[in-house]
Amino acid sequence: MKGTAAIRMVLTACLIAGCLIAGCQGQDRQSVSLLSSRPPEPAGADEEGYTIRLTVFTGPHHVADSSRCKRATGELTGWKGLFVVHEQASSTLYVGHYATTGAARKDMEVIRRWTTPADLRPFQLAVIVRRAVENVGPPEWDLTSAVGDYTVVVGTFCNEPKQGIRNRKQYAVANCRDLRAKGYDAYYHHGPAQSLVTIGAFPQSSFKTVEVRPDEVTTNLNDERIKQIFKQFPYLAVNGYQEIVTATNPQTGKPEKRITCTYVTAIPRRQSVPSPSPTDRPGHTQPR
Repeated sequence: MKGTAAIRMVLTACLIAGCLIAGCQGQDRQSVSLLSSRPPEPAGADEEGYTIRLTVFTGPHHVADSSRCKRATGELTGWKGLFVVHEQASSTLYVGHYATTGAARKDMEVIRRWTTPADLRPFQLAVIVRRAVENVGPPEWDLTSAVGDYTVVVGTFCNEPKQGIRNRKQYAVANCRDLRAKGYDAYYHHGPAQSLVTIGAFPQSSFKTVEVRPDEVTTNLNDERIKQIFKQFPYLAVNGYQEIVTATNPQTGKPEKRITCTYVTAIPRRQSVPSPSPTDRPGHTQPR
């Protein structure tokens, strides 16, 4: 009895500390729980999938605090699949692995309502987040390490479990490797939902701004190397295939089918906290 009471006291203290930290940070809590009564999703259902973030620990003792809280949470709740991700300035407690957000939603609601022996709800701000997977590929091929301002995007990969595509990062790196074997200066970039394959690293001078009227300017491509890449790779490879989309013809106003073209984008810089665009494309599309 004394041992059980001690565990409960430690757990309560850890969870309260986690909640206080979460409140000070003002962040939304994301979590995915693998409860003991619910079997896990099939292994490999998705390369990344989703998980539930329970709480975040900061401060000089965040590694030890998060590890104690994980151990105590498992003792008291019986939840399976608890894990901690340690970073330089913080440690985050997660639980579970789900192929879709829908599969995680029911468990998340249970976690939000869970109370400690002291009648507290430490995980009431838990939310579903995409499960982080370690980046793959040689670091020198990572686009963020390229020296330049622009690059040409020739391929994109994303997970499509229904189509049997679950390892988009590995596919992108393999494509990058094939291009390099053929002599191209290829790079990969892993975003939260897409992996890009690009060729080249070009300077700001690749584009020239020309004044066509006193109140109007246009940007022209000024680099023969980029033009050559466009000739060799006119169409974007989406999971290895050409993508056909329906778009409105500006001259006729009628819809027509088009093949998505390759495009130029700004090279993203390595940041301590990634901030990808909503479309998961680093930077903005440049005119061709």
